[in-house]
Amino acid sequence: MLRFVRDTQHLKRPLQESEESLRLIAGNVLEPFFWMADPGIERMFYMSLGYEHIWGCTRENLDAKPRSFLDDVYQEDRDRVLAALGPANTGQPFELEYRIVRPDGSIRWIGDHGFPVREETGQITRYLGFAQDITERKKAEEELEANLRIQSAMNELLRISLELIPLEEQFESTLDLLFSIPWLSLESKGSIFVLDQQSQVILMKGQRGLSEALQTSCKEVALGHCLCGRAAATGKIIFADGLDGRHETHYMGMLAHGHYCVPIVSDSRTFGVINLYVKAGHIQKPEEESFLTSVARVLAGIMKLHEARDTLELRVQERTSELQTVNRQLQKANQQLSEVNQRFSQFNQYLACANENMLAFLDQFQVGVVMMGADGEITFLNQAAERIVDQSRKEAVGHSWVRFLPFQDNDKTRLEEVSSLPSKQRTRVPVKWQDPRGRLYRMEIEVKDDPRDPARKIFLLYDVSELSDLRQLLDDKTQFQGICGQGKAIQLMYQKIQKLARVDTTVLIEGETGTGKELVARAIHYSSDRRAKAFLAVNCAGLTESLLSSQLFGHRRGSFTGAVADQGGMFEAANHGTLVLDEVGDLPMALQTSLLRVLQEKEITRLGETQPRKVDVRIIAATHRDLCSEVANGHFREDLFYRIRVTSIWIPPLRDRPEDIPLLISWFLGQIRGHKGLPVAEISSAALEILMKHRWPGNVRELKSAIESAAVHSNGTVILPTDLPAEILGLSPHHSVAGQSDERSRILEVLDRVNGNRTTAARLLGVSRATLYRSMARLGFTSRE
Repeated sequence: MLRFVRDTQHLKRPLQESEESLRLIAGNVLEPFFWMADPGIERMFYMSLGYEHIWGCTRENLDAKPRSFLDDVYQEDRDRVLAALGPANTGQPFELEYRIVRPDGSIRWIGDHGFPVREETGQITRYLGFAQDITERKKAEEELEANLRIQSAMNELLRISLELIPLEEQFESTLDLLFSIPWLSLESKGSIFVLDQQSQVILMKGQRGLSEALQTSCKEVALGHCLCGRAAATGKIIFADGLDGRHETHYMGMLAHGHYCVPIVSDSRTFGVINLYVKAGHIQKPEEESFLTSVARVLAGIMKLHEARDTLELRVQERTSELQTVNRQLQKANQQLSEVNQRFSQFNQYLACANENMLAFLDQFQVGVVMMGADGEITFLNQAAERIVDQSRKEAVGHSWVRFLPFQDNDKTRLEEVSSLPSKQRTRVPVKWQDPRGRLYRMEIEVKDDPRDPARKIFLLYDVSELSDLRQLLDDKTQFQGICGQGKAIQLMYQKIQKLARVDTTVLIEGETGTGKELVARAIHYSSDRRAKAFLAVNCAGLTESLLSSQLFGHRRGSFTGAVADQGGMFEAANHGTLVLDEVGDLPMALQTSLLRVLQEKEITRLGETQPRKVDVRIIAATHRDLCSEVANGHFREDLFYRIRVTSIWIPPLRDRPEDIPLLISWFLGQIRGHKGLPVAEISSAALEILMKHRWPGNVRELKSAIESAAVHSNGTVILPTDLPAEILGLSPHHSVAGQSDERSRILEVLDRVNGNRTTAARLLGVSRATLYRSMARLGFTSRE
């Protein structure tokens, strides 16, 4: 018993010295801060100086009175944090993000990572971890999300404003849009009032969700009366979290609801009010007010446009009546003719002014507008279009849009095709080009008919460059260091790679052939501190034992036949870097012993030498074999197995993650277009269906080879089933569908494969069923065939 006590005390001293050193180092770091807790993470025993900086409170009495960090966690995050700490109960590392409430009441976001510390027996003695303040990152993410929501809603509102429909319908479409935006927290109840300039009352011209009684009572509201009348009178937005008793008769039992009253104002002139009911208990938000104010400005522009159009129509009717009267009296009153000419001149001036107002209104659009005559010559460009095409309106007018607009020929052809379609069948045409300054534009062009003459067209140019860049940023989350995937298993593998990159330890990568084991090894290296040093890989199954030994450890001149000079090995070449031992399960037994010594002693000895050389190399091993079975069968050293399998990564086969197949296809097509210049950009749904059903014994490598083969055989920009390799289609390589000269034999081969189902055969051949029937009739097929 006394000997056991002495041995225990002897083991504790190094642990205490290590712990004191860790505290001394961590105590001087402000951010991130380090912490130490009991095995259950219920109480904190130590926090570094960064705790005071981030938490806003001192560490005094922490050793005397340990506390749980859950005491400071934001109430709404506690259940989520407790659930995330579940792995800690089983002795696993964890990472999570949560909010804390500082003593001054402010809220901060924290990113926390923790991992267990074990004794030699495996018993967990404590948890160590580090945390950092991620509040600014969270704020940036929230701001980006809010901006995207607002931009999307405003684009939709601008689209509504361009529709040539009555004003009341535009009001109701605007209300439908507002009620469909989830972040506005609106009830599906609201209305839009228009100010009558003569009677000075606001009249309800559009509503959604209001009862008949409420529509009747609020059909006409005087200025200054109730909240909507006050908003119209003052020109200021009003928010109420509940209605007071003074307005009870006007809202008929809706006292529990608050609402926004947003005046529709432009150039110090009030046009009306937007009245929107919000959910009970809703709190006023600045971003909502700002967005609703922008909506009101757009509605003001719409109302001004309708007002100008109505005025113009009224004046035209008046002038027409006057001209008819003048024509009837023309022979009797030459003097009246002069008056009529004068009035006609005034009318033309008014039309010119109205036209200038209309052009000025179009210039306010952020969407580019290009108007053309029936002959295709440009008649008008607004300022947004001038900025996009980098040409002035004066330079554009009178030129054919086909020659003037700086689009590629294939994009112009698509625009001409879409323009010839009926308006209901048209879709936006995506185009891109690079201006002389090097900026790359990505546009979507919508083709509209001029309401005055359907033969005249209007191009609406939507600049989606920024949205495309944001989508690219989001898409980048599906690939990491050349590895592509979005499934849960791949995302977990990304996280594990990032963790292992921070720890300089031996890694074993396991997975079937073609799953990308070397890509994972490369990702670990280039995410680690060794990224600036060499990354080398050697195939342990590709060489004889003598050649592999020389390649790994090097040799001295004369050590064997053919050794005419001293030669360093792969270990020396990868010094301070990373060496990948691919197919390590095929390593000969003699070399397994040599490799074990390298891992233990960190030194190698060249063939023909006796003096060892020190090396600093991170070893990453990869294999498609089951090394546990190899050890049990005596084909692999057990001690070496445990040395190289300090930690491991399993790469799932492609058949277990079919959700990644479309993403990988898109990734490979992008590489093919960029590296080989082939025009293929898409894959047909029928071809994709075939690829999704394939078992992929060769995994990602087989898929990449199939896509490259299909891209080479494709005659257009879309991969069809007939472009796929024969083995993917289940056909004999000698009777491939693609490139077969005998059309009859090709059709017979496909029909035999699908058991005579002609609909399925037509889909595999990439033609319609009617086309297949005509071909079979032309080739003399019988009904039995």
